[in-house]
Amino acid sequence: MAKNKKKRLKGSFRVNTQKAKKNQNKGLGQRWKEKSKTGESKDFSIPEYQRDIIQFAEKEVYLPEKKEELIKLEKWEREVFTDCFYKNRPRLILVSLAKKNGKSTFSAI
Repeated sequence: MAKNKKKRLKGSFRVNTQKAKKNQNKGLGQRWKEKSKTGESKDFSIPEYQRDIIQFAEKEVYLPEKKEELIKLEKWEREVFTDCFYKNRPRLILVSLAKKNGKSTFSAI
């Protein structure tokens, strides 16, 4: 780590001008539009999703680059989720996949 590295104050992350605030709010508005593409926004605390991670993933998770298309879990992904969330609930899971096979999306769910 650099010796002379200065820490930023919390206030330095805030926008200072009205124009910057407007741009920041515009960006937040666009993010909410992206989130609303899957239809009615549901919280994971809804009883139908509390015990079923697979149903939650297939009805609520989508990839922004695919626009409005929801993800579809493959058979092996369902098996891993079943083993992890419905059976023994291990502390650590190791999933080894080749490049560009959805490791990040799988981990995010």
